[in-house]
Amino acid sequence: MRKITITLDWTANTNHTGFYVALKKGFYKDLNLNIVIETPEMDNYTLTPAKKVSLGMADVALCPFESILSYRTKKAPFNAVAIATIFQEDISAIASLESSNLKEPKDLDGRIYASYKARYEDRIIQEMIRNNGG
Repeated sequence: MRKITITLDWTANTNHTGFYVALKKGFYKDLNLNIVIETPEMDNYTLTPAKKVSLGMADVALCPFESILSYRTKKAPFNAVAIATIFQEDISAIASLESSNLKEPKDLDGRIYASYKARYEDRIIQEMIRNNGG
């Protein structure tokens, strides 16, 4: 059997159901694959899924497409390739308390934004705010 390690982008949730159902039903074994599914809490979120692939610690990473762009623009580019998408549309969101009165991206101007600090993320948010008049 060929071993393939899949590292998830977040704690296992409904977005990952198909991987677990296929594992439980033996679909991977039918294809002579030994699938190992790793979740970020296994290393206390120390490394991103894409980083694990770049280091040879995983074969497949569930990650945002921006990770592909990020790895292709490093000084020593990692030749990551997007092979599939789970969703037909982007499901990204910015959550806030209702009391913060944030209605549009421009309302984030001058506010504190918490994230997982991907190196491209701050620039994306800045442009989103600017493009909305912030």
